[in-house]
Amino acid sequence: TMGYTDIGPVRPDEIITEEFTWPASKSTHTVEIIADSTALVQEIDEKNNSRTVTLPPPDIVVDNVSWSPEGARVGDTITFSVTLRNQGKSSSQPCTALGSIDGEAPVTLSYDAIPADETLTATFEWIAMKGGHNLVVTADALNSTTELDESNNEKSIDFATLTPDLSVGDISWRMENPLIQSDVYFNVTVLNGGSDTAGSSTMTYTIDDGQELSKEVPEIPAGGSADISIKAFLPTGDHELVLRLDADEVITELDEENNQKTFVFNSNAADLMVKSITWSPLTAVAGDNVTLSASAVSYTHLTLPTKRIV
Repeated sequence: TMGYTDIGPVRPDEIITEEFTWPASKSTHTVEIIADSTALVQEIDEKNNSRTVTLPPPDIVVDNVSWSPEGARVGDTITFSVTLRNQGKSSSQPCTALGSIDGEAPVTLSYDAIPADETLTATFEWIAMKGGHNLVVTADALNSTTELDESNNEKSIDFATLTPDLSVGDISWRMENPLIQSDVYFNVTVLNGGSDTAGSSTMTYTIDDGQELSKEVPEIPAGGSADISIKAFLPTGDHELVLRLDADEVITELDEENNQKTFVFNSNAADLMVKSITWSPLTAVAGDNVTLSASAVSYTHLTLPTKRIV
């Protein structure tokens, strides 16, 4: 024992500071401070009365964070490896690191004493959830080691889980013979704007609040698309097509709110016909200027835009 200092009464939540002098020599030293060394005070926890300081002090930082697999999908188990480095001049005390993903309850990682300029690695597992995430690691979170720099213990890392995202792209329609048949053919483009393949799913649709029908959507790779065909028998007039992707909710997506689209159209179809062609003069010889006149008629209930007849 190098010495001691008597401490007077300490009120709840009070912090007192005492000093002592020690003639240091050129070397690495370990200094242990023990509070209530003679056990005069009955305490809630009798095991937290000592603290050890190494001189010159250690300095713990988060050296590296890696995870496997890197291309994890939703539901995969990801293993994170957290490496701490002691960049100080002496060994640290055993310490604890905390890892928190998206601000959730942290995971505790335990490390033995880390020698100067060496590293130790600990791991933890996490079930991958959709989208982007943020991991914050705090070294020596319980402040068990007195360090050269206490402000460099935290590291933040952004990462993402591979996740699909379905949405409705272009919708086109046509009628092969609108004056004779009322069959309407739709082409619906389904997009996958996510970072992972979207497995096969079901698209439901209704027309004019009619019966809900369904079509199968094949597997779509990330960034890809699929064209889905729909045929309907519709009377002439205004109509509304409502589409809903992944109706059975079998796919976990980045955005679950962009799976529905409403398409409004009118099945009144125009049909232009050349009614007559006349010319003047009726009898012409080579070199004469002949004027041709053509008349067109539209069989439709709609007003047509201006058209050019050539």
